[in-house]
Amino acid sequence: MAKNFKKISGIITMLGNSIATNLAKNYTVIEIKEKNGRTTTIQNVAISSTLDNYLNVGDEMELYLVKFYDKASYPLYIYGIKTENKEPIGFIPSAFSKQKNGLIIIGIIMLGFILTMPISLYLFWLASKKSNLIKQMKAEVGQ
Repeated sequence: MAKNFKKISGIITMLGNSIATNLAKNYTVIEIKEKNGRTTTIQNVAISSTLDNYLNVGDEMELYLVKFYDKASYPLYIYGIKTENKEPIGFIPSAFSKQKNGLIIIGIIMLGFILTMPISLYLFWLASKKSNLIKQMKAEVGQ
């Protein structure tokens, strides 16, 4: 689940150590000097491999951050970058939406059960009305 959307603008002054995974590059620290002179340090940041190509020391840009509360991912994720003279670029890999995909699948299964039960009961009732065997059993019982 994603919460706490945030935008930080400034010049990237430092990119810390990073570990590359299949989905993203995980930085230990990113330091940004904002226009007002304040330096912001962001720790434990994940960025997709696609957006990592645009992340360079000395570039002035806007970083769009979102905080994820997922046990498998880092707490912060850069989901968009806007540099000078370019449109904003955004990307969230599908693995960050696994929980959402799971809920959709569960919903489809539940919808299947909800639709299947009344239809199957109706078909059973219809078959019992037209079945010769059930008519014969009723005749033998005396109803």
